[in-house]
Amino acid sequence: MSRYFHHVAPQSGNVIFWRGMQTFAGVPVHINLNLLATAVGDVPPSDASLVPPVTYQIPGVGGIELQPFVEVIENAPVELPIGPNLKNILDYPLGNAEKLNLTLPFYKATLGMGDSGGGWFRDAETTGSFHGAWDITRAGDGELFEVCAAADGVVLNISKNWNAPIVIKHTAGESEFLTIYQHLDLSACPLNVNDPVKRGQFLARVADAGLNNDHFIHLHFMVAIKGPEFTHAGGQVIPAQWYAIDPFGVYDYYKNTTDPAIYNYVPDVRPDCFTHRIQGASNIVQWAAQPLIKALPVVNETAYLKIIHIQLQGRELSSAQGLPPAQQNRCFIWLEGINQSFFVPFDPPSGDNMIELKMIDFLMQCFDRQQPVKLRYYPVGEMNFIAAVLSYNG
Repeated sequence: MSRYFHHVAPQSGNVIFWRGMQTFAGVPVHINLNLLATAVGDVPPSDASLVPPVTYQIPGVGGIELQPFVEVIENAPVELPIGPNLKNILDYPLGNAEKLNLTLPFYKATLGMGDSGGGWFRDAETTGSFHGAWDITRAGDGELFEVCAAADGVVLNISKNWNAPIVIKHTAGESEFLTIYQHLDLSACPLNVNDPVKRGQFLARVADAGLNNDHFIHLHFMVAIKGPEFTHAGGQVIPAQWYAIDPFGVYDYYKNTTDPAIYNYVPDVRPDCFTHRIQGASNIVQWAAQPLIKALPVVNETAYLKIIHIQLQGRELSSAQGLPPAQQNRCFIWLEGINQSFFVPFDPPSGDNMIELKMIDFLMQCFDRQQPVKLRYYPVGEMNFIAAVLSYNG
């Protein structure tokens, strides 16, 4: 059964129409597609036998009587077809001229959605079935991984307390949208409200269980758009609100099929919007090709730290080519306070290693002088490939 406007709990059979509004670092976000449909002007057909209205609380307004887009057929709730206005919002969240233009909020291509995570909807007996986000993890739900910004923006709000969310506001043309990252270890995060953030910039690691995090180890990633102000049928003026949407246009992880006759909603992109696949925690998970950019974020960055150890590795096999092969001429370094190594190859695929050798020479000079360096690097598998070195006389 589709779960677009309502959810029938698998065990109890209770019907749930939405989730209560949530706040992330003080930013209110509605996880209620019924409300968003009403806000953009869709109305149920007059000849439908609708379920009764339900009271919904909106901050600053109070309770309104909200009509779910659900009718009763033979004593069972059945979702109405998606209205044209809401469909246009979900196909083009920022308007026809703008795309969300997101990159994935993590560096490792082995991450994805597992059965313990769930997509925008989840099988649950509570309003939590309207998850409103994507839980990103990998097999075993036990690996700490790094989280990065999905687009350029500014920090709208941040909370270093329980659940540790970062909310980033982004601008695309005349439109704004939010990305929300939750369950992070922000104990050493330097970001503050109004700080600029670049696409792919490191935000934090996911939190270990027990560190501001009473859930399994994962990233809770959410996107929200601003819905319009509107006047409710009861006469209340509802100001513009933030609404959670699924940026990948899937809305139901547990039915990952491109057949629109089975799927509850698929964006109007032809012939097949599900072309970008990333290895998930339990299986292959499908991501919408649009508006998602296929490129992963490219670079991470350390703080200014002293080099505590340098190691040179000679190539064992003369036939080794490419980056990074199992055996290769490389310079490894370790920074103070980071239990990970970083490397520079001696012989890149182009055959021109002048820049790499100069970089290694510069790293050695900084090591000899105990001069702090900042490394910009690409995570490549389980290794960190140094792309640039910055230094200052600290």
